[in-house]
Amino acid sequence: LLVGTDTGEGSLTDSGYPARAVKWKRGTAIEQAEIFFEGAKEDVATHAWRDSTPGFERIFASRSLDFYNSETYLKTADGLVLLDVPTDCDVIVKNQWLFINPRTDYAGIQAGGLGVLELDAFLQGARDFKQVFEPSASTSLQGLATTKNFLVLTLLNNVSTEIVSVPLADPVAEPTRMELPDHVTAHVVATSPLDGDEIWVQAASFTQAPTLMRAVLPGGLEEVKHAPLQFDNAGQETRQHWATSADGTKIPYFITGRFTDALEPRKTLVQAYGGFEVS
Repeated sequence: LLVGTDTGEGSLTDSGYPARAVKWKRGTAIEQAEIFFEGAKEDVATHAWRDSTPGFERIFASRSLDFYNSETYLKTADGLVLLDVPTDCDVIVKNQWLFINPRTDYAGIQAGGLGVLELDAFLQGARDFKQVFEPSASTSLQGLATTKNFLVLTLLNNVSTEIVSVPLADPVAEPTRMELPDHVTAHVVATSPLDGDEIWVQAASFTQAPTLMRAVLPGGLEEVKHAPLQFDNAGQETRQHWATSADGTKIPYFITGRFTDALEPRKTLVQAYGGFEVS
């Protein structure tokens, strides 16, 4: 087993997370386990894991240098090899592909975009990434998930969630959009990345309780169960508007309530949030 835990002096970072990963064999003392990978005490954390995808079994390690910078390593016959991309670039390896999600423009992929290249070609020096997703003024990439045969992208378009899928056999193919209710926040709860194309999604809105949905790609989502409502939503609706900031930027916002044609003032609760790259 690859284990990261407190085994004494030097095993934790200053943040309290594992600073190293060890190769532990059952029935032996973990304190004597061989060190597989080690970061620095100043890192946030160190990780090591095995990808068990049939035909693509690989072992990886990574250093989280801070919240937004990291290094990823691949175990090869020559030892651990650094995947040489900028530290502000998220790396995802799936099957034969290397996907990158950079925070600054890199190798022809726009900041916030998603690029793909065959892993073997990358290791041999190629950097001609193809575009899987390109952000726009209104759309950003929020998350990635995989099934056996599909890559699933969670997007935010004018602050509403969209979920699209592309076949892993051809990641640059035209994406297929999954049907979601209007103005929802949704995320992928789980997938079956090794043995099928099942996907579970949770979605909620200002007027609808969290709902659990399931699909077997390329099929559509179907509701499985929803939480009970905690308030009377009869007659409630949500509308989207835009405010213009001092520099001309259009800022989308939602207003929810029971609307009438009358223009009298209404008591209103206002809430906003931004931080930690959470839109």
